[in-house]
Amino acid sequence: MKAMAGASLFLLLAVCSIAAQQRQLTATTFTVKGYKLHLREREGKCVVVYERQKRSDEQALDLPAPCQFVRHPKNRNTAQSYTYKDLRNATVLLVVGGPLNAKRTDALMPDGCGTQWQAIILRRGSVSVSKISQGSTLCPSAGTDEKMFWVAAH
Repeated sequence: MKAMAGASLFLLLAVCSIAAQQRQLTATTFTVKGYKLHLREREGKCVVVYERQKRSDEQALDLPAPCQFVRHPKNRNTAQSYTYKDLRNATVLLVVGGPLNAKRTDALMPDGCGTQWQAIILRRGSVSVSKISQGSTLCPSAGTDEKMFWVAAH
């Protein structure tokens, strides 16, 4: 009887741990440079919704859904970003989406990683987006090289 209770408790703890990990991996709201950001889907396209100082707005992306923010390689609960002085100290994030490559998957895009991405460019008082970039498959969970951010934003 004690063995069954112990096994049941272990199973319950394992299920709770897995559920907590899944919640962590699917967080899509981030605060960067004073902006609270999250992604939505509308008519098959991705939209970034942002709020700053009690004002909210949104910016439509050209990316087909599903989309994810590229995450910091050491912390999937943080969006990876870089700040560029030559863009007037703009902070740049990447959103990956577009046609999916089912041959490459990760925890955030289990049906396939994205083959297109756009930069979200945060400046003091404004949010803008870049053109679509493409040319490789990008999985959001692992982060990516800073060069991808620079190219997408410039």
